[in-house]
Amino acid sequence: MRRKILAMFIVVVIMVTGLSSVVVSAEMISGNGWSFDTVSRVLTITTNEGTTNWGNNGHGYIGIRNADNSQTVYSVNAVIIQDSVTAIGENAFRNMSYWTTSITIPNSITRVGAGAFDNTVWLNNQPNGVVYVGRVAYTYKGDMPTNTSLSLQAFIVGIASSAFSNQINLASITIPDSVMNIGERAFMDCTNLETVTIGNSLTNIERETFRNCSALTSITIPDSVTSIGMQAFMDCTNLESVIIGDSVTSIGSWAFGYCTNITSITISDSITDIELGAFDGTAWLNNQPNGMVYLGKVAYRHKGNPPVDTSITLLNGTKGIAGGAFFQVRNLISITIPDTVTSIGRRAFSYCINLESVTFRSITPPNIFVSSGGVEDRGIFTECDELTTIYVPIGSKPAYEVVKLLDSTYLTDIFLGDYNIIEIGGLEVSAVAENGYIEICNLADKAISTKVLYLSNDDEDYFLWQMPSVIIRPNDTVRIKDSENNSNGFLKRMQTNFELNIGEDLRLIDSEGNVLTVVDVA
Repeated sequence: MRRKILAMFIVVVIMVTGLSSVVVSAEMISGNGWSFDTVSRVLTITTNEGTTNWGNNGHGYIGIRNADNSQTVYSVNAVIIQDSVTAIGENAFRNMSYWTTSITIPNSITRVGAGAFDNTVWLNNQPNGVVYVGRVAYTYKGDMPTNTSLSLQAFIVGIASSAFSNQINLASITIPDSVMNIGERAFMDCTNLETVTIGNSLTNIERETFRNCSALTSITIPDSVTSIGMQAFMDCTNLESVIIGDSVTSIGSWAFGYCTNITSITISDSITDIELGAFDGTAWLNNQPNGMVYLGKVAYRHKGNPPVDTSITLLNGTKGIAGGAFFQVRNLISITIPDTVTSIGRRAFSYCINLESVTFRSITPPNIFVSSGGVEDRGIFTECDELTTIYVPIGSKPAYEVVKLLDSTYLTDIFLGDYNIIEIGGLEVSAVAENGYIEICNLADKAISTKVLYLSNDDEDYFLWQMPSVIIRPNDTVRIKDSENNSNGFLKRMQTNFELNIGEDLRLIDSEGNVLTVVDVA
């Protein structure tokens, strides 16, 4: 009978086990971070990588392909994890339940992946309750009583991935100050978890850690935490109050998405990165007025569609632009980004189908979300088909040319022009008006913005009509109509609020009231 069982497993291993970079001797097999004694059948792990490199694949056997293409299969009687190992990979020793009766785990272990010891004799021999692997809370064994409150032991430094997921009877958890890491999905779907106390040593909250903890009403994230991962608290539908510590600098996509009852968010100015949908589907966002919504120093979302031909200048001091901040804001035609912005999230301006120009004030390009490839490999201006010009400070053009701003391309088919940030007065600008038209030509060698220029035919009111934000490239000309010429759509904003009359003087004025040029209307 034993021979039949072994033969069955030999067939399985031949199909699924493939070891590479192994050294085989008479009594020893070794690979990257592991070795196996074929006589004692003891597997020794010496590195973090070795926990998964030995080729378990969830079957608990070691298989070696021989020169004649046959396979020799060894059962593993014992596992010794050495003190040099600090992390154990996902499913590392899963299903080693038949012959493996001993697994030696050192206190050096600080991280454990999901399922690493599931269905092993070692786990079966542990008493019910919280099971610890080294200094990591690995799982809860047995049936958890209703309304359980847990205080984890003070010596632990980590909580394994999926350690307490789906524990619907967990009502309260106290995470001690010693804990520095919590794995992904550690408390996901704990639907009756009402109270979470996080110690002051945790550095990151990983993805989906508390997702769908639908009974949780408030959460305070300590100052030790620097980042909140993707979907970390998503679907916590009764969460009302969120206090985020001063050290947090980044919040992942949908981190608090669809937490429908959140009304209060306390956040510091240290945050620079907020990704797509982090607070979407919340009462907090629903309660914000239309227009630019800021969260701390981050431009989080332009709520509602603005009027046709809208130009926006973000507030000075803004540190980041959230992912999807201007997604499908179809009436946006230009935006000016201050030099304080250091981060722009993915799809920040995607589908702004009428966006024509973007002005960056910073000499150093902000960090732009770029993924490793696939469906997320998109720039921040995806489907902005009308975007023709991106302006950057003088001297910074080379730095921006290597930044991925567009959909799977670099700035190869868009004009990337230097502009003068401060000096407008003194540039050579001419203006000609004839038959109800005004033409302004930039004769300088730098592009200028007309946003700081005024036109007036009034001797007393030099600021009669402020020009809209238009970038004029060197030697280019813009044409403006007077109030008597009918214009619609985009051209309507290029129309003065006064009528031109033959023989009068037309002045071009800068923001300080200086007359740049005077033109006789012919």
